[in-house]
Amino acid sequence: GPAVRFGGPGVLITQEGHAVVLEKSGGVSRVVGKGITYLEPFERPTMAVKLNTQPVKVEVENALTRDGGIIKAVEALVFCKLDKGRANMDRGLRFPFDDRIILEKIWDPKRDDPANSVRAISTTALHQVIAKHTLQEFFDNFEQMRERIRQELKEEAGKVILPFLGYQILVAAVNKIEIPPKTEQKLWQRWGAAQDVVIAHTEGQKERIKAFTDIDIKNAQEELNRWIT
Repeated sequence: GPAVRFGGPGVLITQEGHAVVLEKSGGVSRVVGKGITYLEPFERPTMAVKLNTQPVKVEVENALTRDGGIIKAVEALVFCKLDKGRANMDRGLRFPFDDRIILEKIWDPKRDDPANSVRAISTTALHQVIAKHTLQEFFDNFEQMRERIRQELKEEAGKVILPFLGYQILVAAVNKIEIPPKTEQKLWQRWGAAQDVVIAHTEGQKERIKAFTDIDIKNAQEELNRWIT
């Protein structure tokens, strides 16, 4: 309405789960939470900030592993929530917020969605996490690696996102890990060859055990014959 374009006086109704940055005369005037706010002359809303938990989709393609392998695609979700800080804890809000955190870390004159920055940092963190592991690790125990990637993504992304953007990473989920078909085929072949070696080694051990057992039986029989005679 007119209050958004030209400013107050007017009335602003903010939905629960949001905070709104207001500007006046070219500068930030205040941050308001849910409920009715009476705008001062020329004061207008310029940016709405979500205070509830937000899922952010993260996708990487052709990610390099520690041994130079390639993971074709990984899809993940990070669930983030704005750090509530301490400034407004006494207001009894369901979604408390700290004006300072919003103004210093979230507010952007270009009105860019903070989720875009969370996504960019998380994407870089996911590449870094994958680069810590070998392709064989992904192949050997897929579900275990999915869990490790999930935990490490939360930790790596959180190290940057909380201090610089003011968002806490509550949890991460890995929905998809895709290995190129040709690479997967080679890994299966390598696994098969390794199993053949294990089987051959086991069979060799059995033959050696049998040989030693036959010798022991023969020696025992000779000793028994000497004792009898």
